[in-house]
Amino acid sequence: MKEQIREHIGAAFMGGKGAPSDAQPLFTSGIIDSLGFIRLMSFLEKTFEVSIDVSQITIENFDTVERIARVVEASRRT
Repeated sequence: MKEQIREHIGAAFMGGKGAPSDAQPLFTSGIIDSLGFIRLMSFLEKTFEVSIDVSQITIENFDTVERIARVVEASRRT
């Protein structure tokens, strides 16, 4: 799952010039902005067939690949 997320972020937000590490900040570093977040959410929900609860949508939960993967995994269990 993390690999798919990293690859998508690299292609969609980093111009295909590499991919972020699991711990690299995405929002606080400017890689993803608010509009990009909407695109990321769409990718996550379609790719992993989940519906992410609005209470989980925080900068802290989506600022790294590691945290994104945790939210997606938790959404799969509900």
